[in-house]
This record gives sequence, C-alpha cells and structure tokens, in this order.
Amino acid sequence: MKINFNKSYLLRVGVVENQLRKWAGKIACKLDSLPTTYLGMPLEARHNSIAVWRPVIDKFKSRLAGWKTKLLFLGGRITLLRFGQEKESLWPKVWVEKEDGDHLSLIPRGKSSRNASILWKNIISPLSSTNIFFLQVNSNIGMVIGNGCNVLFWTDEWVEGGVLKNMFLIIYALAENKEGRVVEFGEWAGNEWRWDVFLSGSVKTVEHLFMTCFKVWEVWTKWCNYWNYTWITPNNIKVTLEAWNEAYVRNSDMRIWQMGFFTISWTIWLSRNELTFKGKSWDPEQIFDLVKLRVASWAAAKWPEEHPNVLSLFCQPKVQVTKKDKKKTRVSIEWKKPEHGWMKFNVDGAARGSLGEASIGGVLRNCQGEIKVIFSKLIGVSDANTAEFLAIREAFLIFSATEWRKQISLVVESDSVNAVNWTNQPQTAPWN
Repeated sequence: MKINFNKSYLLRVGVVENQLRKWAGKIACKLDSLPTTYLGMPLEARHNSIAVWRPVIDKFKSRLAGWKTKLLFLGGRITLLRFGQEKESLWPKVWVEKEDGDHLSLIPRGKSSRNASILWKNIISPLSSTNIFFLQVNSNIGMVIGNGCNVLFWTDEWVEGGVLKNMFLIIYALAENKEGRVVEFGEWAGNEWRWDVFLSGSVKTVEHLFMTCFKVWEVWTKWCNYWNYTWITPNNIKVTLEAWNEAYVRNSDMRIWQMGFFTISWTIWLSRNELTFKGKSWDPEQIFDLVKLRVASWAAAKWPEEHPNVLSLFCQPKVQVTKKDKKKTRVSIEWKKPEHGWMKFNVDGAARGSLGEASIGGVLRNCQGEIKVIFSKLIGVSDANTAEFLAIREAFLIFSATEWRKQISLVVESDSVNAVNWTNQPQTAPWN
C-alpha cells in the first residue's frame, strides 16, 4: 500500500503556517485548514454545532426518503390510490375532518395542526407537500382533467411544463380565486373552451369590466344576436360607443338599439357589484332579461306615444316604429371671401365607417376668391373627428411653409365642431 500524496492534505493544529508549507513542499502534497470534511464527515473544533452537522442530517434524510419510496408497503400504495376513489367511505371523511383537508382532492392534502399529537403528526408527515417522499410519489402521478371538478387550477400539475401557480406568478398573485378547480375558470362555448380568470379589482381595466371579459362579452353577443346583427367587440370602450352609434340595424328603431349600449353597461355594472359584494351568481340569461326590461321601461318613459306598451317592447325590443314625416329644412351656408389681408383655408376629413381608411383635403383662397393651393392625401386608418383635426393641422403646416405667412393672416374653416374645439383648446383633445 502506498500513499498518494497528490490527493493528500496537511492540516495544522498548533503548528506555524510557514513550517507546514516546508513539510508540504518536501512530500509534494496540498495544504488545507479547518473546518473541512473527511469521508463526508465534518472535521472542526466545534463538534457540537448544529450548523456543522445539519448537512449530514439532511443527506441521511434524503437517502432515507428514497428508500421509503422504493420500499413503500403495498397497503400504503393502495391507501394513496383509494383516497381519490373512496370519497364516501368513513376513513377519508375522518382524515378530512381531522386535517381540515380537501375532500375533492385526488391525493390527500391537509393543514397539519400544531396542536396535534406526535403520533398523528407522524402518520400524516409523508403527505406533507414539503416531504421528499410525497414529492417523489406525486411527481410520478399524472392528472387527467375530465370534467375539471377534482383538479385544482393553480396548484395541481395538470398542464405540461409545471404548476400554473409557479409558471404565472403575477397572475396568480392577482387572481381572486386561488383555491378553485379547473371547471371554475372557464366554460365550453360550442367546441371551444373559453378561459375566464377574474383578477383583483384594483387591476381591472374598464375594457375588461365592460367589454373583453368572456362573461360580459356573452351579454353583448346575446343582444346583437337578438337583433340579427353581427358584431365584433373592439378592445376600446370609446371606439365601441362610436361604432355602436354608427351601426345600422334594418327595419328597427335605431333609438332602441343605441339605448341598448348604455343599458347593457349599466346592468353589467350593477351585476358585477352584486357578484362582488353580495355573493350573487353571474347568470347571462337573467342579466339579458334585465337589459330588455330596462330598455322597455326607459323607452316607454322617453317615447310614450311610440312605445306605450312596456311588455310588448320587452318581448320585441327591435320593433319598427312608424314615425310621422317631418319637414326638414336644410341650412345652406354660402362661402364668403376673406377680408383684405387675409387668406382662407377650407378643409375637410372623412373616414370609411367609425374607424377605417381616412383621407383629408383642403383649398386655400385669397381675398379675391382665387384658389392658390389644393391638397388631398390619405392618412391611413382613423376616425372622422381625428381626420378633421389632421386636415386643420395640415392646412397650418402648408401655409407656414409659404411666403404669404409674412404678410397675410390665415383663417381655417372646418365643419367639425370637435376638431375646431381640439385645435383651440388642445387640453380637451381625447389623446391628452
């Protein structure tokens, strides 16, 4: 037997370090110092320190847990399997009551009580979520969702890649329901599964509250289907209102259709409050009936001569109303020349629909009415009001680039009240 000095170390106890270096140089070995380990065991003066021996204890526990997994007796394996299948038996009920456990869980889960006896703590210790034995057994079990009633949405590993609670930390932190089952977070819409995860009220946007949430979207869809109108809900409530007012529903009273927007929004707001503060359930059919009832009541109060019967309007809100012809006088505005020393820019903007391809144009004339500049250009996708505003802006840019600006004053005419107000009072513009 020979000593392998390349793998050997010299440690000093009561020896000067310089002397130790000389000895190590003579026998060609390495230096070391306390604390260190030998054959996995710690070598240190403080042999009774918990911190020193903790790694050794943890290592033994991990090895023991692995042995327990391999040598788990047949009765223990059957017990784990039977818990998810014998929910009506006496022993699972006793465990649930004793441990404040979850009777719907496929694997026994509970909250270990600090006041429990040592015997009971030893019995339930293998089922702790932090126990290595439990983690090794649980890691080899796959979840089949089925109807989603028994699988925990956030804490069970039922999707490929891990547990949703750990995969989406921010969403989980904001979720209102942290203990729910898969079935509580969505529903089938035909052959398509639609998710609906409610977040805490402080982070919900107006669009989510009134438009994009699936449960809310379902109410809007019912109203549109009732009118045989195909509708795609925008993600912006302002754009939605503008598109709603621009919609054309054939052979119906458009005032009832337009009233529907505010009625649906108000009913959704009240129903959400009842859901949050009174614990009431969300029933789309009931909410839709409330919408129709409010529309019928409000329309009968607003237009009693045309809609005197609330019940008829409730049953058929899209009824057509025959209105008496009223003579409309069209106001004609004659173009006037600007005063001497002034030039006038007449501008206009237009968009296809409430939000679509838009263009702007304008004509610049002098005080004799002579046309000096004409412009016309596409501006991409926009709404009519924004197009009118951009037309005014373009007129100012063109005029400011000419020599006329040094001697001539400019007046810009537009038929859009909104665009003129936004130009004169920029702080009132919707983008500010």
